[in-house]
Amino acid sequence: MQTKDTTAAAIQELQTLIETLEKAIEQQREAFNQLKSRQEALVVRVDERLNKIRDLQKIGKEGTCPTCFQPVLEAYEQVLAQLNREIEALQGSEIAGLEAQKESVRQEGVQLRSRQDEARRELENRQTERARLQELAKQKSHEESMLKNQEAQVTRIQVVLREIGEVRFDEQQYTTLKHSVAAAAPIYQQFTNDTAYLVREMPASQVALQNTIAAIAETEKRMQECHSLLANTGFDQQRYDAARQALTQFGDAYAAQSDQIRALEKSAFELQNSIAQRREKLRADEQIRTQISAKLADVETLRKLGELLLQFKTEILEKVSPSISQEASELFIRITKGKYERIQVDENFDFFIADGGVLYPIERFSGGEIDLANFCLRIAVTKAIMHLSGKGQGVEFLAFDEIFGSQDEERRHEMMLALYYLQEQFRQIYIVSHTDSQKDYFPNLLEVRFQPEGSVATWVG
Repeated sequence: MQTKDTTAAAIQELQTLIETLEKAIEQQREAFNQLKSRQEALVVRVDERLNKIRDLQKIGKEGTCPTCFQPVLEAYEQVLAQLNREIEALQGSEIAGLEAQKESVRQEGVQLRSRQDEARRELENRQTERARLQELAKQKSHEESMLKNQEAQVTRIQVVLREIGEVRFDEQQYTTLKHSVAAAAPIYQQFTNDTAYLVREMPASQVALQNTIAAIAETEKRMQECHSLLANTGFDQQRYDAARQALTQFGDAYAAQSDQIRALEKSAFELQNSIAQRREKLRADEQIRTQISAKLADVETLRKLGELLLQFKTEILEKVSPSISQEASELFIRITKGKYERIQVDENFDFFIADGGVLYPIERFSGGEIDLANFCLRIAVTKAIMHLSGKGQGVEFLAFDEIFGSQDEERRHEMMLALYYLQEQFRQIYIVSHTDSQKDYFPNLLEVRFQPEGSVATWVG
């Protein structure tokens, strides 16, 4: 907490210093402008005297003064001398003095600007440090909260244990009760489901029952009306039943004959299709027989090749997995400044990151950390391939695409240091990036710009 307060005080002090320097720079700028204005006014005065000398020289000794209309005569030389002395005085002392003052003010302004730039850089460093301290404070607060919760839980458990006192555990009785609970669980679950169903459906069922009762009453009323109308029409039920039965029998016979005809037509169509399909299948089977004999040898070859590849993969993984894990871990630790312990690569090339001594799958971490881990693994895998290929036979270049976008400025700097270190091991390293702040790190730049007539690539020295 003391370090955090010290950093905050330092940041406030730097901000105050920057504001003070900005005011001083502004004062120097105003002083410089005032000196410049005075110098320009002196230049105007010199020009006025030069114009007077030119006018006087045009008039000459024998001329007449345009102001007093008197002959110039002896005053000609005196006026010229006076004007020249004034010009020499203005140019030699006042203008030169103002120029010296301007240069002094300008130098002080440059020094103030340099001090301000240094203060701003220090402020940025302090702010970065404060952000880091704030993050550490959050982590500490979270860990303290978890510790308090665990201590409270331990206290509660201890209280419960003291209240329970000595307990004699009957394993047989526990097993019997456990089996009883397990046997009753489906019944309880069914009861719970039925109860929830009744609670959910009861209101709608009651409304439906009321509607049904009303509909039954309405139907009974309409049936009574229909019976009354039927009694008045002289309806003969026996004749109606006989006619209905005859019509039904005729319809059944017609339907049976129609079904037989459709069944026969369907059977004939199916037989034709079956004959055509079997003929086509015979032709296809003949072609397959000719192909099978040619493919059997290929299958055997592929089987043997698969066994060899599996054996090769196992041997390669046993050789390179430890070196890849070690190489990636060293680079990852250096770039993250020891925030994480290591990267572990298993036999399936799935990788994990150790945090607090525990290996976690990569999905647990942020996108920037995943990108950084992939960056380290790509370098480690490439170096493992170089080692397997032998000297002068392996990969001699690296290529990366957009590796800086998800990283902060500090990690970008650490990644660039790692790439500088790799220059001794790879002839060429290619990096595709849209991050303008990284341009100064690269000795050779190929800028690609979009133009109306198409993209244009230009080497930047």
